[in-house]
Amino acid sequence: MFKERFLSLFDSINKFSPEQEDEYKKKLIRKLTKHKDILNVSLKSYDKNNTGFITFLQLRKILDNIKINLKDELIEYLIFLMKSFKHEKNTSLEDLKYAVIS
Repeated sequence: MFKERFLSLFDSINKFSPEQEDEYKKKLIRKLTKHKDILNVSLKSYDKNNTGFITFLQLRKILDNIKINLKDELIEYLIFLMKSFKHEKNTSLEDLKYAVIS
């Protein structure tokens, strides 16, 4: 109950302007497409139970391991994208839905 109410506070927050979103989307696509195969393998290796989610720490490890260097604003946008889902019953606050980047 608390989790749902807490997360609902963020539903209407959009930190990025449409122009920023467009720019960041293009940059992310360019960066992540170069590493798509290894990125998908890495994401799935951290998701042992096939939940479709990874944690912030796992995302950081994946990006570091495959040497994807993103500027802070791109990481913020990536996390924003990965958090932009309706939270399911068994997800935690730190869960990131990786389908948006794979």
